[in-house]
Amino acid sequence: MSVKEFNDMLDASSISAVVQGGVFRPDEPTGLPDGTRVTLVVQRSLPQESTFVDRFARFEELRASSPINLGGEKFRREELYDRR
Repeated sequence: MSVKEFNDMLDASSISAVVQGGVFRPDEPTGLPDGTRVTLVVQRSLPQESTFVDRFARFEELRASSPINLGGEKFRREELYDRR
C-alpha cells in the first residue's frame, strides 16, 4: 500500500449504515480492507421515507398528548380590549 493510499484511508468520511444484530452494515462498499480499524461517530438518521407531513403529524400527536398549561389568568373579551 502506498503512502497516498494510506493517507486517503485516514481521511474522515460520512458513511450511512444500518445496524443488524449489533453490527454496522454500510449501505455502500467502503473500499477499506477487512480488519481495518475505524472510529465511528454514531448519529441516528431520520427514515428516508419521512416527509414533512409525517414529521408534522408526529409533532401534532406529541402536542396533543402533552399540552402546555401555564395556569395563568383567563381574560374576558372586555378585559382584552381597551375601550376609550
